[in-house]
Amino acid sequence: MKGHLLIPALALLASTLRAAEPAPPAVDGFLEIPFGTNEDATKKGYVARTHARFDRQKSNETQLRFEGGRFAGFKVTHADLKFAAGGFFCAEVFLEATSKDHEKEFATIKQMLTEKYGAPGRDERVGENLETDWHFPIPGQPANLIWIISLPHGEGVKVIYQSDATRKAAPKPAMAGQAKPARTSASAKDDL
Repeated sequence: MKGHLLIPALALLASTLRAAEPAPPAVDGFLEIPFGTNEDATKKGYVARTHARFDRQKSNETQLRFEGGRFAGFKVTHADLKFAAGGFFCAEVFLEATSKDHEKEFATIKQMLTEKYGAPGRDERVGENLETDWHFPIPGQPANLIWIISLPHGEGVKVIYQSDATRKAAPKPAMAGQAKPARTSASAKDDL
């Protein structure tokens, strides 16, 4: 009789332990800049976190271009922050190449993202490119996305944070404190 009680008790214990595991964090912005933030607050927040230089010549009403800076411990060649209806919805960051075919940078970023967000939804070779992505569901809306691509014959490794739900919706007004200043003792993983 005791054996019949042991199996349900073990099943209950296992489900309780799975429920106690923390869920991976949601992605609702980039570098503590929430999706939907206006251009001015996005620009200030990005410069504060990365120390990049704003490139006025290559920027326009739908995209802000930045040169240099750092992301996740890597030097950045350039980054494009994209806007729809005045609200931030996408960051594309190009890492400076340091290895042949950019494979080491890709593997390092992939490992950092996997540690923070869990296993990717897709991880494959597409032609000569390596591609990995994570999806973060939003009930009733398109999922937010992190996507990394190694472009061996292109600009290096591209890291994309994107919110199609924000792109399709009206922007949120920027509030004081939305773009937080850089942390002095932040690790590379804090950027992800």
